[in-house]
Amino acid sequence: MNSTASANVAASSGHRLTLMRLTIAVTSVAFVISWHVIGVNLGSIFSLQTATDLWKFVASLFPPDFSPAFLRTVFAATCQTFATAIAATILSIGLGFPLAVFASANLWRHGILVEAGQPSASAAVLSAMSRLTRAVLGFVRAVPDILWAILFVTMVGLGPLAGTLALAVAYSGLIGQVFSDVFDAADLQPLEALQSTGATRLQILFRGMLPQCLAPLTAYALYSFECCVRAASVLGLVGAGGIGYEIGVSMRLFEYGQVFTLILTFIGLMAITDAMSRFLRGRINRRSLKTATDLRTVRKPGRLGRFWFRVALLIGLGCSFYLSGFTLEVLDQQGKESNVSDIVPVAV
Repeated sequence: MNSTASANVAASSGHRLTLMRLTIAVTSVAFVISWHVIGVNLGSIFSLQTATDLWKFVASLFPPDFSPAFLRTVFAATCQTFATAIAATILSIGLGFPLAVFASANLWRHGILVEAGQPSASAAVLSAMSRLTRAVLGFVRAVPDILWAILFVTMVGLGPLAGTLALAVAYSGLIGQVFSDVFDAADLQPLEALQSTGATRLQILFRGMLPQCLAPLTAYALYSFECCVRAASVLGLVGAGGIGYEIGVSMRLFEYGQVFTLILTFIGLMAITDAMSRFLRGRINRRSLKTATDLRTVRKPGRLGRFWFRVALLIGLGCSFYLSGFTLEVLDQQGKESNVSDIVPVAV
């Protein structure tokens, strides 16, 4: 008996070792082929000319440009980048959340909630809509955000509005996909209990799914905001405004001191964004771990404090949308309708 078990263990170990060797061999071959296809030349990378050019570029970055006139430009570009990220995150959540609801399999396609209902034509239509929504999310995620930015720059012109719309569309696909996966990972027992009382799907969503999914949904929304800040700076290189746009202008003018100032500003902006997001995620996680008794002992802000907080939040959101290009002057520019009518048939 022991000899048979030992033989089985040895055979299993031999199979795993063979599979590991095969995986390493296939990976190595794929790496060599990819290296050859893209034409990587180590000689040009580690050549003396490359090192000399790199040193000249690094040396040209110093000293950074801290002149008052350029710092005003940097401050305006930083505010524009931050505002673009905020507006794009809000719009992407507004677009992605309903798509996530329709894409949820537990709500519309299979599982306890679907099987407990009576088969009907409306149920079949909702199931088909859910699958179609899932396909739409896949299409939106397949298009890179830089391509969305080029498309919206062509449609609405240069400026932060194009970047905001591009990020809103691109990240709505990501948010819709992740949110729907979070909904599908929710505990089904509370949902089944709500359904047994006659609750509708929307009531099950808002009373059963959202309370238990609120912490991961908020955490991912904050992470999406971090990604929007990074992407907003990159999209500026194609004319979408912000820090990236100013870096592109300075690079074309060979003002490398200005480029270094903008890079330092972007690093500082990302550090602040990461710290804010980490702090808020920590508070969310701590609150989710508290019991109902603990929550009663937490000192809540007064009614006046909550009022002024909401006022400040609304003002901040309004300023973000204003700085990101949602103004009457930008939206009423002539030619946008013709650009849209020219682009949409080609895209379709």
